[in-house]
Amino acid sequence: MGSSVIVGYRYALGAHLALCHGPVDVIREIRVDDRTAWSLADGTVSGTGEGVGAVTTLLANATAAAFPAGEQGSTAALNIYGANGIPGLSLGQAL
Repeated sequence: MGSSVIVGYRYALGAHLALCHGPVDVIREIRVDDRTAWSLADGTVSGTGEGVGAVTTLLANATAAAFPAGEQGSTAALNIYGANGIPGLSLGQAL
């Protein structure tokens, strides 16, 4: 039997981010580094509302045009909550 071989690494990051404040009807697009990371047109949305209220989606922008040669897209779970926040979960509980 040979020794084990590492074929790759998986990194994970958890973060809370406030995108905006005030009454918001729709979040249509999230841009990172002048690239569209998520949009209503491209994102897979499940849940309620149209970009506001417990919406869960997957950030996935793996189109070749979005990334320069040699770069690859990344994926992340994204939860967008309205004014009521995350039911039953505070930032302190998540840390």
